[in-house]
Amino acid sequence: MLSQMVPLTEGLLYPGESDEPVHFFCKDYPDSSGSFGPEQFRQLFGIDQNISILTRDPFHFWTAVTTHHSWYDDSARERVERFITIREILDSTLENIKYFEVGNREVSLYYLGFHNQCIHGLQTMVVRT
Repeated sequence: MLSQMVPLTEGLLYPGESDEPVHFFCKDYPDSSGSFGPEQFRQLFGIDQNISILTRDPFHFWTAVTTHHSWYDDSARERVERFITIREILDSTLENIKYFEVGNREVSLYYLGFHNQCIHGLQTMVVRT
């Protein structure tokens, strides 16, 4: 099922001030017990101690990308449908889902979970001014 993620994310942009690409990733991680917090995340992704990491409810990752608006054109509606499909696949496949925001102005977003001793997820960026 996760093999579908690469084609679904190809060319997909996360809307915001800079409309950034969405990337699917997979990293080996044998401990899927759920004890995965900011420090384990920092170590696995090589994030400097001086950079802030915020743990948020995973719902926040999807707020801007899974809502249809009446003013959307066909491409925006298609983007929303792709994000809805991605969310359904990830939420039905992954366990212990986490959502991290890294940084302050240029914020990297990581939506991830565990499956078959790996961490799978999405990474993108937003600019907050």
